[in-house]
Formats: sequence, structure tokens, C-alpha cells
Amino acid sequence: MKKIIFIIALFCLAQIKAQNNCTQIESEFFYIEFEIIKKDDYPIYMFGACKQLDSNLFSTKNDTLFVENFYEHALYVPNIILTSNKIIDFCIGVSPINNINKRIRKNLRKIDKKNTSGLLRLEDGSVVKIKICKINGTFLVLDKAYISKFSNSNEYLAETIQNKFCYPFIIKKAEKIDISDILR
Repeated sequence: MKKIIFIIALFCLAQIKAQNNCTQIESEFFYIEFEIIKKDDYPIYMFGACKQLDSNLFSTKNDTLFVENFYEHALYVPNIILTSNKIIDFCIGVSPINNINKRIRKNLRKIDKKNTSGLLRLEDGSVVKIKICKINGTFLVLDKAYISKFSNSNEYLAETIQNKFCYPFIIKKAEKIDISDILR
């Protein structure tokens, strides 16, 4: 009986914590990973999610405009590998680390199996490697004020990032898509 009460108390605490920091939504997004490779600098790895996928997402002028334009149309997604434990703890609270790691691996496998890859050459000589798939599931949505807690040194943040950002918490379904029209 004590064990049941303890589990209920943990669940209630997690719900209260989630209400304070994050919103859980069921939705479908295009999940986009990109790596900007410049001749004279370290690569930039960033991630995003958007409802509509079209060529307006990608500016081909230079890397800075590419990132700024992308985040005008898409939500920022922190690096899943580097930030999952911190985000889940921040949003949900106490959760066994093994369960989190299993969920992360399962989510990444679904994404990797369905990713479609392509290259985009920018006018400044940079190359952008892009991977895209459509994912459906539960997302944690956080306010822009918390981005700095979850960003890392392999990326840079454009001033145009929207007021919210999201994290794919539970991916129920991932779909391969055709991106040939988008990366012309």
C-alpha cells in the first residue's frame, strides 16, 4: 500500500512540475536535422520541427540567413542525444534513467529509419546536409526563455527563433517523405 501511495505521489509531483514548465501536445511535425559545413569553421548541427514543409524554409544566401530563415518558419528542437535527460527531468521530473534512455534510443531509431537526406549548396560556398522525416506523437513544448538551458556549443541560435520550442517526447509514428521538390 505504501508503494502505491508513493507512486501516486510521484505522478502528482510530475504533473505539477510539467504544468509549471512544459505543455504536452499530441501533434504531427516534419522533423528536420541539418549540418552546415563551412570551409573555415566547425560544423553547425541544429534541429527543428515545422507543420508545413516547403522551399521557403531554406535560404540559400549564407549560413546565418539559412538558420534565421529556418527558425522564422520552424520551431527549435534541442539535440535529442545531448539534452533528453535534462528536458525530461525539467518537464516531467523524477523518471528512472533506464526508461529515459530506452525511450531516446527508440525515438532515434524511428527517426533514423525514415529520414530522407539531401544536400543544399549555399551561395557563400557552405554545404548544408539535411535530413527530414514526418513524425507523429507527443511533444513537450517549452517557452523560449528556457532555450539556453538546452542549447549546446555545436549550434548557434538565431534571434528569430519563435516564442516556443519543442522536444519529441514519444514518437508514435515516423514517415519517409520525398524532399526532391524542396531541395532544388
